[in-house]
Amino acid sequence: MVTLVVSCASAHPIAAQPSADSTAVAVASSLAATSAPPWNPDRAVPRWETWESALQLPGRILSLPFSALGWVGERGMGYLEDSQLINKTLRILAVQQLYGTYFAPASLGDRTGTGVEVRFIPPFLADKVLFELSASTRQYNRERIAVNWGPLRAVYGSEWRSRDLYFGAGLDAPSGGKSAYAIRSQSIRLALVHPYNVRNDAIRVAEVAAVYPSLVPANDPIRTQFAVWAGPRYAFMTEGRDPKYPSFDTVHPGDAAGSLHKPAEHFTWGGRMLFDRRVGAPHWTHGWKLRFEGQRFDQSIETFALKNNSTHAKPFTRLAGQAEVGTSWGRDPRTVRLAARVVDQTLDDGGGTFLLSDLPWLGGGEGLMGFETGRLRDIDLVVGKFSYIFPIGKNLEFDFHTEIGGVFPEMRAARANRLENSYGTMLRVRADRSMLGQLGLEWSREQVRFRFSFGAEQ
Repeated sequence: MVTLVVSCASAHPIAAQPSADSTAVAVASSLAATSAPPWNPDRAVPRWETWESALQLPGRILSLPFSALGWVGERGMGYLEDSQLINKTLRILAVQQLYGTYFAPASLGDRTGTGVEVRFIPPFLADKVLFELSASTRQYNRERIAVNWGPLRAVYGSEWRSRDLYFGAGLDAPSGGKSAYAIRSQSIRLALVHPYNVRNDAIRVAEVAAVYPSLVPANDPIRTQFAVWAGPRYAFMTEGRDPKYPSFDTVHPGDAAGSLHKPAEHFTWGGRMLFDRRVGAPHWTHGWKLRFEGQRFDQSIETFALKNNSTHAKPFTRLAGQAEVGTSWGRDPRTVRLAARVVDQTLDDGGGTFLLSDLPWLGGGEGLMGFETGRLRDIDLVVGKFSYIFPIGKNLEFDFHTEIGGVFPEMRAARANRLENSYGTMLRVRADRSMLGQLGLEWSREQVRFRFSFGAEQ
């Protein structure tokens, strides 16, 4: 029995296999040079088999818009690089810096039309003073003068907004209640900021600092900042100037009765804490940001009043918090972000003028971008956002985001089942160290909106 077993094992086919050395010789000989004619297929070999193309067809149809945008973006960035247009523009801006004059798109908000912003920072005053003028084609304008001396800031601002929208207060306000109002405001603010530099100060030259690094201190930019301020504010609401929509006093006469043609002057004071630990380029890729702000709109003080200290404006307190966190992976980062914002206001008891413009709102750039700007308004607000950003080319990236939020007469009335949802997709154009612009779609249960911007936030 033992002999039989051994005999069978020696006859196993494995024993007949060639050695590793003989296999290597055979492979080498098959790769050696030869004079034999090459083998070619008798017909063209398709890139995909028919069944593979059929399976890919739905995805290719759905991706056509993004493929077209990618093609346009790649060709556009190629043209910019070949023509050196960005470098030429920076050289022109460098000449502007020499004279202290800067031009940029106006930052007046959504639905304000095409606008331009002009800033003048006199070089002979060592950048201590800023003059700013913004205007748009929809009759919006803003003027600002700021003086800074170390940690001290003094800012005067005047703004005219002619066509802001109002649908009514609360989540139940109907979309058919669209109306417009106009408001003129003026304010003076004296602030103490610590620590301070040009990137975060109250005169709003962060955009300039991003283009002209010489205006930014050589040390690491501010990551933590504390500020306190005080000063008067005057506001006056009138009928809307939008030719497409009626004035708010026609559609919402009850709300207009407490605001229309009733000036409101407050003495405001408050403080802010900012902690910023975000890093990365061209968009920030890792870190977090926290911002807390409290502001009191108090009774006007005669000594500091801008117009009239006896306007009987209702005093109120506003508390606001904002948090953002993000992380990334991959050499060309894929980034996930979470953000949240809360506004909690408390109105004093008794009568007095409370302007509709002091109601925080959602819609447009303030959150829930799939809704019309100013669509949802009330005393308190809460909104959250999830974003996923990933590259689709050397100078292109794609941003998918979704938001959830709502407005309420008081924070304890907030209910998860009453929150609204909004979704969006954005194609973002980027350079090596900064974002150049973005375009895309936002949608909600009410509408689909096309959106674009230049110099998009990171």
